[in-house]
Amino acid sequence: MRNVLVFGAGVMLAAGLWFDASSWTATASQEQEKLPVKNDVPNTPEIQRTRKQAKMLDTLYKTAIVVVTENYVTGEESMAAGDAFQAIFKAMKDNGFHEVRLLDATGQPYDSDNAPANSFEKNAVKAIVGGSTLYEEMVREGDKSFLLTATPIPVVMEKCVTCHSNYEGVQGPIGALGLKIPIE
Repeated sequence: MRNVLVFGAGVMLAAGLWFDASSWTATASQEQEKLPVKNDVPNTPEIQRTRKQAKMLDTLYKTAIVVVTENYVTGEESMAAGDAFQAIFKAMKDNGFHEVRLLDATGQPYDSDNAPANSFEKNAVKAIVGGSTLYEEMVREGDKSFLLTATPIPVVMEKCVTCHSNYEGVQGPIGALGLKIPIE
């Protein structure tokens, strides 16, 4: 069975779980209690605000990539939507807002830059391949704290394999969307 993502109808099947996108916040919060998240992520108001921002960015990026794919990918000569979004991800990082990475979960990345590069990314991919719909950690770098989150990226439509033929027939998530957001 192919994973399906239908934002307009508000229904998503990712990693084998159905949930209503309109109640995603509540569902993700309930699921989060069951997931292998690091125990030292406190549930402070600052973390709650950062989690809300992470959910918003996750929805924004995934919806936009699907819309771009549906409307602008016409064949193999088309630029993959994920490649186009690399410029957006770079602008977010360059402006100090947050960092975004597309992470491969198949072991055969579309682009070698998408291979999990650090312990968070490797642990996140392992959790997501294992069925988690969210993985998070908190880190400190100097005097700043960051919330790291990752959510699954499934193949959501036949058109995806036009640019990503290496994902043809892959069951489950092909990758993860990794976010690094400053906790303020």
